[in-house]
Amino acid sequence: MFKRIQFIRILALILCVTTTVIAFPISSGAQSGSDKSATEPVSSDFSIISEIIQYLDEYSKVYYKKDGTYTAISSGEALHYKDDIG
Repeated sequence: MFKRIQFIRILALILCVTTTVIAFPISSGAQSGSDKSATEPVSSDFSIISEIIQYLDEYSKVYYKKDGTYTAISSGEALHYKDDIG
């Protein structure tokens, strides 16, 4: 019974901290009137090795990069869809 109460207290603490962090806006550091478009990569070393098909869905795609990291791209509009051709 004690373990269950301790678990609930820890979970409540985690939820409180998460809610507090989410409640405060995070500055992106972006300047208004910037000449960069939203489609430009953040880093100049954006060397993509391959697209990871297993994680592909209608609104997002995941790339494996040269430095061993993964980058996810998501959109409010469909990136992938089936048309009459397939």
